[in-house]
Amino acid sequence: MKPTAQPTRRFATTAATKAFTLVELMVVMLILGIIVALVVGISDYVMREAVLKQTQESQRILMNAIQAYYDNSRPKAYPPDTGTDLQTMPQMEASGEQLVQYLTEGGDPNNPTPDHPACQAAKEKLRDLSQEAYDPPHFRDAYGNAMGYDADGGIGGGPVIISAGPDGDPSTETDNIRSDGR
Repeated sequence: MKPTAQPTRRFATTAATKAFTLVELMVVMLILGIIVALVVGISDYVMREAVLKQTQESQRILMNAIQAYYDNSRPKAYPPDTGTDLQTMPQMEASGEQLVQYLTEGGDPNNPTPDHPACQAAKEKLRDLSQEAYDPPHFRDAYGNAMGYDADGGIGGGPVIISAGPDGDPSTETDNIRSDGR
């Protein structure tokens, strides 16, 4: 017997498309939302820490300049402060201006001595400050605020540089940044 030819069948092909269900899309959106929230939170923390570290580094350089001034002055003396309690921004600015005057010009505006060895040693240290931090006649923190100087307000009665912190208000001491770490 002769095999009979099978009839060819043509199947109607339907374009079966695969698609995400609404639930799957919602899960993906939820995961993306969590990732974005984590990245934003972490980047905010990193930025705050970077500004804090930059301010602390500027304070460290300033303290090195003050110490160099002390080491090279005869008799040994830290630059004087304005005698104010640094509770307002104008007081902070005035104390910083006086510190700039003493470290770079030798103190007394009526009798400047910028070639004095104490000034030379301090100016050498101040070269390490960024342009943003050394904005004559002020020393500025990373927030753009003037930093204050207290000749005997630090731990053990030593000098201290004080930043008003992120809020720019020196009277709220909880966010002030001090060179002595207090």
